Amino acid sequence: MGLNPELTRTRLTDLGPGQSGTIDEIFLPPEAQQFLTRFGLYPGMEIRFSRSAPMGDPRTYLVDGAEIALRSETAQQIFVIQSHPEDAP
Repeated sequence: MGLNPELTRTRLTDLGPGQSGTIDEIFLPPEAQQFLTRFGLYPGMEIRFSRSAPMGDPRTYLVDGAEIALRSETAQQIFVIQSHPEDAP
């Protein structure tokens, strides 16, 4: 058994504009994970890259209809399953 070849596991920071994925794993201390859970960031949730600040950090993501800004150091520790990455703009 292996991953579906149409699915790609990547860091949240690797998503480009308009690309989305499903949160797979979060590698942060339990306190940080609990904090993110309050904003709807937990495994199984869909997340879409929206935009970044002028200097590139923080980046804004859409989760369950809400915009959430994350610093790159946090977003790098979140892995998503991205489907059809070639379809994104």
